[in-house]
Parts: sequence; structure tokens; C-alpha cells
Amino acid sequence: MFNANFKLAAQRAGILFNEDEYYFLQRGMRKAEDEFFVIIENQYTRSLKNDFPYLRFKFPVETTLESLNSEVQNFPDISYETLNVLNKHFFVFGDSGK
Repeated sequence: MFNANFKLAAQRAGILFNEDEYYFLQRGMRKAEDEFFVIIENQYTRSLKNDFPYLRFKFPVETTLESLNSEVQNFPDISYETLNVLNKHFFVFGDSGK
């Protein structure tokens, strides 16, 4: 199902990633020579009764956590809902498949 060099880093509950986790992930993506990463909400963990679409985002690997969290930067609509709301389920993949 995954490439031979694929590395999995699983996290249980909580927020998507804290500062240390994000920079650990970023270092790994740089080592894998990823140019982009995607954040995809697990479609099987909530209902669409509220008609909000499942969240899917694509960012350059060099994106800082500060810019993801800043309401005045490029991503104001996603920072709180994606990074800070507990008990949401997301997958994060780099474009290399590693």
C-alpha cells in the first residue's frame, strides 16, 4: 500500500501537531525531498450534517508553523479549525510518498 521507504508517525488524539512535532515533520519531509505536503481530514470520523466539506489543504514544505497559525497570513480560514480543535482526524502526506 505504501512505498518501501514510507515512514509512519502516528499520534493519538489532541491537536494536529504542536511546534516540536511540526518541525520534526518538516525536517523529515526535507530529508525525503518533499516539495509539498497535504493535510486531509479523515472523512469517516464526522458526519456532514452541517454541510461543511471535509478539509483538504496543500502547502509548500517550507511553510512555517507561524504562518499556518497566523490569522493575518495566507491561511486565516484554516488555522484554528485544523490546527487547534481537539479530536479531529487528519492525514498528513508529503508529495514524495516517503
